[in-house]
Amino acid sequence: MSYTLTVTIQFESMRLYPVTQGVPKQAVTNNSSILWKGERVVVPNQTRLTADTVSIHYSTEYWGSDALEYNPDRWIKSSEDSSIAKELFKPPKGTFLAFSEGNRACIGRTFAETEFKAILTTIFEAYSLELIQQMDPITGRYETWTEAQLKTLKVMGSSKSVLTFGMQELAPLRLVRRKKL
Repeated sequence: MSYTLTVTIQFESMRLYPVTQGVPKQAVTNNSSILWKGERVVVPNQTRLTADTVSIHYSTEYWGSDALEYNPDRWIKSSEDSSIAKELFKPPKGTFLAFSEGNRACIGRTFAETEFKAILTTIFEAYSLELIQQMDPITGRYETWTEAQLKTLKVMGSSKSVLTFGMQELAPLRLVRRKKL
């Protein structure tokens, strides 16, 4: 599994399923300001603000018309020259808050990213992920691949935030051990 692929999977997963609903911030000086809808707004000292991670990560303004869709390719800069190595897209400041930003950004970001890549690579080196086409118990007919895919996307789309994001029901997926080469 390539480095670029694992990074794009990680970032897109964290964009759609953030580990926290909001990022708390606090103004620490009288001249703190934020950019709001293109205008600088002064924030009084000791004012607490929370950046709504879910709203920002799902915003079509920042992520395009397919913001609600899982699309790891959005993290790769497009290039007409296929001989150029793929470069990762760096979203504008304040639009990807999986690890927060600024002076109080997550100090464990590098460790978390490395751990994610190691785990993903280890799992998919030995397993593949398959969509399960379930059988209707009444008719005995198996759903088509497209029906199973749409059902899985619906389950993923109906996720709700409790303490962290979580699915409300199981998605019909399974890990299948790969055959040794």
